[in-house]
Amino acid sequence: MAGIRARFRKLEFLTLDQRIEVIRLSQQGLSQRGLAKKFKCGKTQIQNTLANKERFIAEWQGSEHNTQYEYKRRRGQPNESVNNLVLRWYLWASQNNVAVTGPALQEKAREYAAELNVESFSASNGWLECFRRRHNIRFTKRSAAADNLEGDSFFYVFPRIACETG
Repeated sequence: MAGIRARFRKLEFLTLDQRIEVIRLSQQGLSQRGLAKKFKCGKTQIQNTLANKERFIAEWQGSEHNTQYEYKRRRGQPNESVNNLVLRWYLWASQNNVAVTGPALQEKAREYAAELNVESFSASNGWLECFRRRHNIRFTKRSAAADNLEGDSFFYVFPRIACETG
């Protein structure tokens, strides 16, 4: 019985970038069996990728090649347009050192839902929790000292403080 299990190999799940590579190599003439062997996955996964290549190409072109958000199955989210706008706002706010809280995200989501005329949307605590989990968002406390120091002034103040204490 042990000899039979040893023959089974662990099959890999293909990411979106790998699926695009499968499509490219297939167009160059590599067989499906050869692709399955190269990517260490099943032939069925290769067949499904090639059968749905237009969808994968469209998704890849629209994803801005952000491989952080790779999913086994691409599920549509309810109110996806609101979620995308809130995520864009969150990324902008984070880059500009704007403090973002849960209630601020909820308020921004309500604003976007009103602009898009999405009546069934409610920015509940459950929505916030799922949104944070989906996009790996964590709220951390900022210290008062960090709020008082600007990014550039830190480099001028820190050596002076180090000299005074050391």
